[in-house]
Amino acid sequence: MFKKIFTLLVASTFIFVGCQKDNGGKLVSGSFNGTITATVDDEGYDLSPIKQVYPWNDLGIDWSAGAILGQQAGDPASYSNNKFTINLPSTSPSGVAWVTLQYALESYLGLSGSLDCTNQDARVTDVDLIARTSGGYTGYFIYTTEDEKTTCVFWNVDSDTSITGTNVSISLKKGWNRIYYTDGGKATTKAPSGKMVWYYRDFPS
Repeated sequence: MFKKIFTLLVASTFIFVGCQKDNGGKLVSGSFNGTITATVDDEGYDLSPIKQVYPWNDLGIDWSAGAILGQQAGDPASYSNNKFTINLPSTSPSGVAWVTLQYALESYLGLSGSLDCTNQDARVTDVDLIARTSGGYTGYFIYTTEDEKTTCVFWNVDSDTSITGTNVSISLKKGWNRIYYTDGGKATTKAPSGKMVWYYRDFPS
């Protein structure tokens, strides 16, 4: 998700992340092999000018310059007939931004309150998927429920960890993981039961 926009919509609150042993509760792992295959719902719009999809880390916008911020986080994929398959690298490039788990939970997901974890020292790097036409980068893709209330984000973590709390049940394995965030502060690595859809969104002007 385009977190620099997303985090403007949630309260910025301090998160205390406690650390305790796993209580034995069964969590669903968010781990996957880094391959993302998508068929994008064009919603009736012509997306044929899009030629490539880039994995992008620490995505943001310099509003004064009208430029995107961050860095490429892997090889681009071709976009054709509203489809793409992208392979996220098993080893993230040296230039990507790694952040603390607490920072990621607070700033990327907007979670608040007291959370328990099994490994508070885990570090996170995230990736967004942005679109490029012959004229440059134009927007980004989101994987979300049809009402856009629950959205999937893609995190790479450097070590295993689990995070639990009120409305939070996250199990991350070293490597790439999917997390599903729902408006109102719910986050889980268990996929929602409803249909998930890929949409394209323009960068805001």
